Amino acid sequence: APSRIDVWQELANVQSMKGEYAGAIESLTRAYELNRNYLPSEFMLAKTYLLAGKKDEGFRFGLDAFRRGYDELGDLLWFGSYLKQSGKINDLVGLLKLLSERNPNYLIYLALAYKDAGNINQSKQTANLLLYYEDTHPGTAIAKDNYNTLAELYRYFGDIKKRTRAFEKSGALQPF
Repeated sequence: APSRIDVWQELANVQSMKGEYAGAIESLTRAYELNRNYLPSEFMLAKTYLLAGKKDEGFRFGLDAFRRGYDELGDLLWFGSYLKQSGKINDLVGLLKLLSERNPNYLIYLALAYKDAGNINQSKQTANLLLYYEDTHPGTAIAKDNYNTLAELYRYFGDIKKRTRAFEKSGALQPF
């Protein structure tokens, strides 16, 4: 079934598990070429390039997939960790800015990336934007877990009032 993307992806999975990254890259390239708009194939190709040690290609395909609309949180966290470990924190910040425009739940990751980049003021501004996002954008829901992480970020900043407010929004504390 040479025209089925899923077959090429499964072949690549088997090849990757066996450590045959060159074959996996070839199989995923075939899947990607069958439909360049199927973003999971593009991200799988990026991930395989990274696992094979071909970082430039992996980062290029990965960033492109997310920029074009790929939106799997687990893959983003894995990819973001890889970017950070590779010293590409500015690429991570740029990607998270874009994703935060599409989904405000990514603001927590952007605030953390700014912190990791040493840009504490921008991290605080982003944290504040997230803390009050539901107030300024009625009808938008921020995940409760994001408020727990936000509370820990405010602990790092030494802002007990905003930390308490974040805990209240998480449901961990009842407002007075």
